[in-house]
Amino acid sequence: MPLNGLDARRAQQSLVLALSLTALTGCDAINDWHAIEMVQRNMDNMVFVEGGEFLMGNPG
Repeated sequence: MPLNGLDARRAQQSLVLALSLTALTGCDAINDWHAIEMVQRNMDNMVFVEGGEFLMGNPG
């Protein structure tokens, strides 16, 4: 069954969070907690954007 937009977003967020936490395994406990908070804050601010084309930059 295909994922709807919200489920796909949650799955993507979970994957990014898991990969970020894996990268942070060398930090001490205090830095781990701050890093986890930072990752979660950034994840909470992300929105799902459908793929496609767009014009980037200022042609003027």
